[in-house]
Amino acid sequence: MQPDDLEPKPPALGLGAEEGVLSWKESALGVLLARPALTTAVWRDTGKEAGGSCRGRFYIDGTNERSAVLKPGFESHGLVEPFREFLAARLAAFLGLRVPAVELLNRPEGPAALSVVPSKVVLTWGQVMDDPTGVPIRATATKALDVYSGIVVLDILVAARDRFNKRNHLYATDREEWFSVDYWQSFERLNDPLTKYREGYRGALIEAAKRSPRIIDNVVDRAMGLDDTAIDALFDLVGEPFVTLDLKREMAQFLKNRRSAIRDLVNDWRERVEFPKVDQ
Repeated sequence: MQPDDLEPKPPALGLGAEEGVLSWKESALGVLLARPALTTAVWRDTGKEAGGSCRGRFYIDGTNERSAVLKPGFESHGLVEPFREFLAARLAAFLGLRVPAVELLNRPEGPAALSVVPSKVVLTWGQVMDDPTGVPIRATATKALDVYSGIVVLDILVAARDRFNKRNHLYATDREEWFSVDYWQSFERLNDPLTKYREGYRGALIEAAKRSPRIIDNVVDRAMGLDDTAIDALFDLVGEPFVTLDLKREMAQFLKNRRSAIRDLVNDWRERVEFPKVDQ
């Protein structure tokens, strides 16, 4: 059963599991295009603020079963950031990574992104990893970081910033899974698509990546399977007012260039944090 708050995904990541890879590759377009980009739900403002520089606000859909953070909470004509959020979420689905589903909303105040809250109880990195009273949950959450460490590949692929921010890594206690959020700052240096990745991460996440290197290996393999046809189809899902045609072409080419170089880019990051390269 596919939860409503997650994008459809290829087979789950595992420590060296290769099952289902062929069928996953064949269904790549199906994963990327499985849902419309624009929301089909009716959402209402709860009156609660989500905080952050985007002044996000909590919304709930007409069924009262899904909540989401709407960003930005201000007039946004001409902003491309909601489209960036959508792209990162859909690419995460392709890569088998945990990023909450993002639905786009065309409102009178301008484009917005609805990032669906993945769980009834969601805690920030600081609440889980820094709380001296939370030892039992921290042990479970630390173990869950092994699988979560594959998120580094997505971050490198889209050149995401602000990944050291504790608010951008959320732990769903009922699922015992981590989720990565806030891809507002991504796809930025379009004129320098092969720039090396220099974002910092929390030490516990880097240690998890070192413990389970095959997680990142598997995600790199998946990223290499993201062909140009799939990228073009993904970008064709969205147009104005979320993104102009010219900017969309630039962003698509940026992604293609980083996809082609993803193994080298990940290897460079791994060298910088001092652990073995991805197998060639």
